Amino acid sequence: MIERDSDQLSIRRQCELVGVNRNRLVPPPDTPRAEELKLCGLIDRIHTKAPAFGARMIRDLLRVEHGILTMRGRVRRLMRKMGIRVIYRAPRTSLPGKSSEHKVYPYLLGERKVKAADEVWCTDI
Repeated sequence: MIERDSDQLSIRRQCELVGVNRNRLVPPPDTPRAEELKLCGLIDRIHTKAPAFGARMIRDLLRVEHGILTMRGRVRRLMRKMGIRVIYRAPRTSLPGKSSEHKVYPYLLGERKVKAADEVWCTDI
């Protein structure tokens, strides 16, 4: 009902006549510029060749190989917008027996071997 490009009535006046708050209006969709589309294509091409490169490395490659000076935040925003995620090795923190915190002391378990995880509740001193 509200015409954004009306020459006769402003958006404020149109909202008053209809009885709608201006903050309830849906913002117009962002139309990406040609420069941004070109940058997205280059980022996608670089990510396809090397999916382990993050925003910093892609920014550096854009500067060195293509002569495009851009900031890391912009590259990161465009990567997020395109749904590109970096592939990297995550820490494997939930593997049992890898740290000294969860060391198993078999002499505390007695002669009977534990067969289930919650079989041992306490030990005698």
